[in-house]
Amino acid sequence: MPREFVELNDWVSLVRMDEANDDKPYYYFQLNDYVSVIAINERNEVAFVRQFRPTLNIETLELPGGMIELGESILEAANKELSEETGLISISYITEFKPLYVDSVRLSLRNHTVLLRTSTENIAPSESNIQLVWVHRDELLLLLESGQISLESHSGAIAKALLLQYI
Repeated sequence: MPREFVELNDWVSLVRMDEANDDKPYYYFQLNDYVSVIAINERNEVAFVRQFRPTLNIETLELPGGMIELGESILEAANKELSEETGLISISYITEFKPLYVDSVRLSLRNHTVLLRTSTENIAPSESNIQLVWVHRDELLLLLESGQISLESHSGAIAKALLLQYI
C-alpha cells in the first residue's frame, strides 16, 4: 500500500495510507524509537521520575526515558536520559529487553528497555521539572497493582524485570 509521510518535526511523522478496500485513508504516527531505563541501586531500589505531563494534564510516575536520537545507540540514549532526568550515572550494564511496540494501531513506536546498575548519589542535578523517586523492589508489585506507574509499557517492563529476577 502506498504511504505518504508528512514530517511534523524531527521525531514524528504523520503517515497516510490509502487502503484498496476502503474509501477513507488510514492514518498513523511514526515516531523515533524510545528507551526506558530501569536503574537499580545498591539498596535494590528502582529510580522513577515524577513529572507533570501536559498531554494528560496530570503528574505521572514513570521510568526515566526518552526518544532515541538519530545515530545514537540504545545504550547511549539510556545513559543520556538517566543522567538528564535524574542526575544519576550508570555504574554497569545489566541487560536490554527486546524492543516491543507501544501501540499497534495508531503509533509506529518501539520501546527499548535497558537495565542498569546505578548509585543512589546524584552526580548532577536532574531536570528542574522532574523529581527522582526511589522505590524498593518489595514495593514494586504494590505500584503495579495500584496502577501508580503511569505508562503501560513501564508497568510491563517492571513486571518482566521482576519475573526474570533482574530486580
